[in-house]
Amino acid sequence: MNDWLKNGQLEKLTTAFSREQAGYVQDKLREAGEEIRSWVQQGAVILVCGSADTMAKAVDDALQNILSPTDYQTLLEHNRYLRDIY
Repeated sequence: MNDWLKNGQLEKLTTAFSREQAGYVQDKLREAGEEIRSWVQQGAVILVCGSADTMAKAVDDALQNILSPTDYQTLLEHNRYLRDIY
């Protein structure tokens, strides 16, 4: 992912390793809410990887709070919200 960042395939990479640092994915999303709304409206893809037990639901809730219902639905319909949850 750092290579994608270096060569311009990613504009920004934010990680949240809850066991290693303070904060969770959903917290990072809320902090960047305005930026995320803008990116989604410009065609961004959101990739989420992590625990299905609690993290996936919390991230989904955060996205639904950050985005308009239309933008959230567009992400889903166009496969721009990708989740690798386990």
